[in-house]
Amino acid sequence: MIRETFAPVNLPVDGAELGPMLIFKDVTPIYIKVNFLKWCDIGLAEVGAARQLEAKVIRHMQTEFVGLINAVHCIALTMEDEEKLDENYHHYEDNYYKKGVKNILNPFEFTYAFFRRITEGSARSILWLLMEVITANKEKYEYLREQKEILCLYERFSAVLTVGYSWYKATKKYKQSKKKAGPKYNKKKNR
Repeated sequence: MIRETFAPVNLPVDGAELGPMLIFKDVTPIYIKVNFLKWCDIGLAEVGAARQLEAKVIRHMQTEFVGLINAVHCIALTMEDEEKLDENYHHYEDNYYKKGVKNILNPFEFTYAFFRRITEGSARSILWLLMEVITANKEKYEYLREQKEILCLYERFSAVLTVGYSWYKATKKYKQSKKKAGPKYNKKKNR
């Protein structure tokens, strides 16, 4: 259960800036994932056959966003204490969203893969749609959350997207610079 109002990631809280860990300050990743999956279930039930594109994107987000939550949590924990990188990564592997996968993407590669399949804008639009559906139908589905808590969850989901997208951009930039430097380096080496 959320114990306090969520503040945006870029604002300092309690005198010290927590950065991405602020998303998980008073809740576990499991709490965030369970609520997101409930939002998706309600969203899929409400969008119906008339909105097939939205339903397709919700189904995609239903699995992949859970992986993004795991990746962002691992990155946030590691940013907080770099000495626990191995421990955080093993925890990430143990909680990987797809069971039985042989080649687990590391958190940075996962954010890269996530945003290659869906744009940040589309993901935000789906989150907004889900929030509207939840707000309008929470009693119907016995989702007993106050409006304040729904908005707080939306902000956390949005913050997960923001952090994930910033790492996507950094990973993309790194891959592009590595790609550009690769052939030049090889030509110089062969001379």
